Amino acid sequence: MKNRAQLRSSVRTGERLVMFGLVAALFVGCATAPEITDKPPAAAAEGGIQAEETMTVQESVILGEWTVDAGEFVVGRHGGSIRLELHEMPTTFNPAMYLGLYGDMQVLPMLFSPLLDVHPDLGILRGNLAESFALSVDGRSVDMTLREGLTWSDGVPLTADDVVYSYNQLYLNPDVGGIGVEIAERVGGLSVIRSGDRSVQISCGISSHELLIVLGYEPLPRHIVEPWLEGRDPAEFMDFWAFYDDLTGHVGSGPFNLVSFTEAESFDVGGVTHTLTVSQLERNPHYHLTDAVGNQLPYLDTVTLLAWDDVFGPGTLYWDGLVDVTYLPTWAPDGARLGNWPVNTGSLGREAALAIPGQHYLVADTATYVTTFVTFNMQRAPGPEDGGLDPPMADWFNDVRFRRAISHLVPRDRIIEELHGGDAVPAYGRIVEGTPNYSAAAESLIPRSDPEAGAALLTEMGLIDRDGDGIREGADGTPVSIVMGTNGGNAYRVDLLELLVDEFREAGIDVIPEPAEYGPLVQKLLGGTYQAVLLGTTVSNTVADDWDIWASGRETHFWDMGQAAPQREWEAQLDELYEEWKVTVGRERLLEIEREVQRILAEQLPLISVTRGYDYMLMRHQYRNLRLVGPHRRLWPLAYIFLDE
Repeated sequence: MKNRAQLRSSVRTGERLVMFGLVAALFVGCATAPEITDKPPAAAAEGGIQAEETMTVQESVILGEWTVDAGEFVVGRHGGSIRLELHEMPTTFNPAMYLGLYGDMQVLPMLFSPLLDVHPDLGILRGNLAESFALSVDGRSVDMTLREGLTWSDGVPLTADDVVYSYNQLYLNPDVGGIGVEIAERVGGLSVIRSGDRSVQISCGISSHELLIVLGYEPLPRHIVEPWLEGRDPAEFMDFWAFYDDLTGHVGSGPFNLVSFTEAESFDVGGVTHTLTVSQLERNPHYHLTDAVGNQLPYLDTVTLLAWDDVFGPGTLYWDGLVDVTYLPTWAPDGARLGNWPVNTGSLGREAALAIPGQHYLVADTATYVTTFVTFNMQRAPGPEDGGLDPPMADWFNDVRFRRAISHLVPRDRIIEELHGGDAVPAYGRIVEGTPNYSAAAESLIPRSDPEAGAALLTEMGLIDRDGDGIREGADGTPVSIVMGTNGGNAYRVDLLELLVDEFREAGIDVIPEPAEYGPLVQKLLGGTYQAVLLGTTVSNTVADDWDIWASGRETHFWDMGQAAPQREWEAQLDELYEEWKVTVGRERLLEIEREVQRILAEQLPLISVTRGYDYMLMRHQYRNLRLVGPHRRLWPLAYIFLDE
């Protein structure tokens, strides 16, 4: 396992857009689109921003670390335990060192609470530790008031001083590698001050709603962190509460406390001894949230988290009796396929639970936020890392007709039937249908599955079968033969790639499948030496989550990795919209930007989406309020889950 320094050098520092979606969310509740002005941030004084200087923002509702309204859950009862599996071990129990890794994303919200969070479906910004908040009209400062009587899990009061210390000395401190440093630079500096007994003001130097990203950070306990740092090199903070650190006495503000962490514990899995990591959590008696009738949360007494490395296959830990709940994707291997269950899964609605023989319960959820996509290397040689492609392949991939033809050729219905057992939906755009920023008009521009239309576009490009071998050639006789890579450790993507090979050959495109280890595949991406790849990513409720893909110079610009400046007119348009987005604070214009970005992406198709499968969970006991929630449907609402037996 890498240490934290190695992880920081190999994983992008998370900015919490994926975690919280705060930028787009605030303006859902704004009654008017505010003016952008040149005036400095409102002076911080006792009591903070005055009413006439603030936007009209919806009344805040205390929501909880899982960004779901307590009223959406059945009122439960206290007691019981649950054992859950994580598909990646946590690397840190310190939110200020969150690097965007999946295991950390799942565990940290169980242990810490943010100032503000967001409803996963409605995109509405709400308070958590903060009971109220106000954004200045110029978008350069936010005043927040903390809930009264907050305490850390060790009973010490959680105060505005903890918030100010956490931001100034940790999140925004380059000496400790704070994850907010880059944002602070982009917004002209950040100031975090105590403006009252329970109030804090956060201001930035320029008008930018990127200010809102930092509102999703979780404060850390000053009375624990400050003594630990005393006399140490600030850079050592990277190791504080890392998985290899002494975690005795861990203190947080979430629904549960960390009792112990074991990096290597042996278990019998499928008749073979395997090593898993184990995190033991217990109920935080000082947690600040309650259910709809005032009962203190959480309901469960203990939680056990087993982390594994995806070598067992979906459901294995469940069937071996090690966990009480398992996540079953509809593309799981035959031994776990939902089709083997004596229920009509296609008829199950959200949170519908059916008893299965043997006292197992199947819970169906909506389509996952995870989608697969195909992209082609548009980088022309020589690229930034001496990568890129030469003509004619580079010309084909840069021709939008080729990419639109591929979207026509992707057999989404066949994929849904053969690889998902019917439990999936076609994927086209990047914004989830029905969410506030979704543009039906933009998504309608994306080519649907239509092999004849795809073949016609290829022929229009001059790609035709010139020698009768069934494979199209360009004008110079070069066959349309493309190496397409994917991560070989993902059985679903390997199967999907084989299916696409068959379909594309029917249209005269020779696809050579190249499953590879994930590391070498990433190196090809970064070096621009690939031709095409089949990968997975998450769809979202806002284009803000994906600027690292769409904007030039960002780290996951898949179709032209390492590109410092736009190479195509439509990329320049995206970059202009990105620059405008960063300094726009009015909901009306933000929505226009969202729709315009979706239109450009729908027309140009740098990424060609395939399908989104449904999520299912299998439970050993009758747990209630159990479903995947939060950004991208990958978090457990542990504060609200209870045992109903």
